Amino acid sequence: MLLLVIAIILSAFVGESSDSLIIFLILIITGLLGYWQESNAGKAMEKLRRIIEMKHMVLRDGQPELIPSKEIVEGDIIMLDAGDLLPADCRIIESNELHVDESTLTGESYPVEKMPGIVPDTETFSKKFNCLWEGTNVISGFAKVLSVATGSNTIFGQMAHSLMQTPETGFEKGIKRFGYF
Repeated sequence: MLLLVIAIILSAFVGESSDSLIIFLILIITGLLGYWQESNAGKAMEKLRRIIEMKHMVLRDGQPELIPSKEIVEGDIIMLDAGDLLPADCRIIESNELHVDESTLTGESYPVEKMPGIVPDTETFSKKFNCLWEGTNVISGFAKVLSVATGSNTIFGQMAHSLMQTPETGFEKGIKRFGYF
């Protein structure tokens, strides 16, 4: 796009008004098509998000409510069953034969047994048997858990944030310099 704008300016500067008009029309058509495609893609994504929105059973004021995962806050008591994806970092209040797949965080391919109990805060997160982490999922069992961290405050959120902050590689710098050239 930047090259086309420069071509328009140069064409107008040297007196080639027909060339600058043609390039300008190409630029406008490209912009409109890009906007139209982005708009349609955004609408389709929003429809998909509404269809696959995850909901969890949460106890609020002693009453069970089925609410979307994004509305879960710290302090909510969540009821988990087999197949549930964890919406927050949680502490286990009670459980029965609870096994969780933590491979998204630890790489461990086998499910980990989780249960209520007291674990020192100094332990690594992989050794905290009384904690569940956002982004992991329940393989089997049942649990009642207390949400202690949500969103970017979770282990998964912190990992995602650290991965987004990657330094520019030498290849990317070279491509940028070539583009400016």
